[in-house]
Amino acid sequence: MAALGNRRGNIGFNTVMFDAESKQYAEQLSSVFQKAGWNVAYIAGNLTGSVGTSPVIAVKKSDQLDDAKGICEAFVASGIGCQGQFDDDRYVEATFAVLIGQKS
Repeated sequence: MAALGNRRGNIGFNTVMFDAESKQYAEQLSSVFQKAGWNVAYIAGNLTGSVGTSPVIAVKKSDQLDDAKGICEAFVASGIGCQGQFDDDRYVEATFAVLIGQKS
């Protein structure tokens, strides 16, 4: 995840409501971001639908999609996987949000 050090900002993690495993995964990922110099703004169990088994990167505005793609690429390079990125401010309370679904 060394590629994360090239970018910095505020990031939040949204997990499935009442799912301890996705929350634990978010906590593990958040520590990686913190070590890379990012500010972790929140970890919230507020997702009600499925986002799949790999993280998704969400941003508020479409002009942030290139940076979101860079985060996704860092995930993939580390073997984590990433479903992609999209702009939708429903979930984003920081500069970026990582949406984490349930394992299948």
